[in-house]
Amino acid sequence: MKRISIIFALAAVAVMFLCTASSRRAPYDFNGTWSVGTADGARFGGELYFYVKLKQDGDRITGTYYSISQKNARRDVSSSNTVRGTVRKDLATVEFSSSEWGGGGVAELRPVDKNTISWHIVSEKKVGNADFGHWAPNRAKLTRQ
Repeated sequence: MKRISIIFALAAVAVMFLCTASSRRAPYDFNGTWSVGTADGARFGGELYFYVKLKQDGDRITGTYYSISQKNARRDVSSSNTVRGTVRKDLATVEFSSSEWGGGGVAELRPVDKNTISWHIVSEKKVGNADFGHWAPNRAKLTRQ
């Protein structure tokens, strides 16, 4: 009986150690420039070109974004387009704002792997009766440059 008690005690200590170690895991590193497509492909081929420059400081994240699509017809390219938000482990929730079009929204950024993240808009701020307020994509898979 004493042997079984020792085994259970060791198992409990092992489980506590594993739980503590996993809760201390560092947050994902969102720093860098993340993009999809090319500027020339967007201008001439009609592809999406979108990039986000991010700077992470602890659980805070800031940056800018730039977007071109539909053969240069949809442009959101002001250098003052902003991105800011928070990071919790493997999720960044950011508010983005288009200084060019006046709209924006909230997007979630999640890691796919070390050098790829997904961008997904979860809510938008439109401008008046317009169908747009920004030209950031609803969803995109971005690669670290």
